[in-house]
Amino acid sequence: MCGHDGRRGYLQHLLVLPQYRRQGIAKALVERCLASLEAVGIDKCHLDVFKTNLAAARYWQSQGWQLRSDIDRYSFTRAGNDNA
Repeated sequence: MCGHDGRRGYLQHLLVLPQYRRQGIAKALVERCLASLEAVGIDKCHLDVFKTNLAAARYWQSQGWQLRSDIDRYSFTRAGNDNA
């Protein structure tokens, strides 16, 4: 899923099943997203990776994405929401 807030792009929930990896699927999806963002004037994009997902971290770094250390992500979930 790709979207933006008018200033920055965001990639979310990107996943390629293990049996389909190493076929260029993720690269093609990401390139399409980045090109679409660029077409509306957005040149910077963010994504989140769980610290425990070392394979994803290696992948994104190998694709030229930079790990940031200057920000922290905060989340809030309303009581009773099952989507914790």
